[in-house]
Amino acid sequence: ETYYALIMMDGDRMGAWVSGEAADLLMEKSFHKEVADELRNMGLGEYLNTRRSLSPAWHQAVSTALNNFSLRVARLVVERLFSGKLIYAGGDDLLAMTTVSDLPALMLVLRCAYSGLLPSMMEEADTWQWLSSERHRFLRLRNGYAYAVEGNTKRLLRLMGSKASASIGAVVAHHKAPLGMVIERLREAERRAKNAGRDAFCITLSKRAGGTTSFKGSWRLRPQNNGNEATEIQKNAMGLLIRTRDVLSTKGVSRRAAYLLWELLGNLSPEEDVLRCSIAHQ
Repeated sequence: ETYYALIMMDGDRMGAWVSGEAADLLMEKSFHKEVADELRNMGLGEYLNTRRSLSPAWHQAVSTALNNFSLRVARLVVERLFSGKLIYAGGDDLLAMTTVSDLPALMLVLRCAYSGLLPSMMEEADTWQWLSSERHRFLRLRNGYAYAVEGNTKRLLRLMGSKASASIGAVVAHHKAPLGMVIERLREAERRAKNAGRDAFCITLSKRAGGTTSFKGSWRLRPQNNGNEATEIQKNAMGLLIRTRDVLSTKGVSRRAAYLLWELLGNLSPEEDVLRCSIAHQ
């Protein structure tokens, strides 16, 4: 490929995680549910709703999760599951290079690996098959943990959990483009992801002829607080991008159709029948 992709990842609200504000550290969580209910019936509800004091064990757990991700899981994802190269990984920060075709799925798996979970509303086997990763046997993600296989060594690794999130920026650039310019646009893409409300991503296409195009969206791997936004990842922004990539690469659709639709769709009514007929015509 004459174009390649760079990825920059950064964990969200790390200061809040170190201080304990980002986690649900209430006294109620220290007790079994039946014990907590009994204490609440005894009039100790105010005590159960107070925040737990931080301890060295909390900081050790956060440090262990970040070390596991940066030292073990990140390289496994980038270099074993996909055709990438890990340049740097330290705690919640990551810099990697990959092929353009692997970029969307790699970004999604890195986000999942940071928290140690796969998207909700999809079976594990279906998720890996959809992501076109035939080597997923080297890694399993569930309930904030990773089960990693490296040669004859098998490890169960603590990760940051479902409450943690990360923002990822990526840039697609021509291999002859000045690297300094590419890195600057990569940092800008990461800032756009952060400014989009965190737990988001931004992909910037740096065209060789000049100019850039950016695409950003939210990860939404889990239902939101109100419980009404549990959507399959395939229907979220990154999921739609991966599905579009698959259509163009495996269904025999001309790439010219993408350019025609880009010019057309902005002027069409958002009614399903209108969109369906117009896309089919192109």
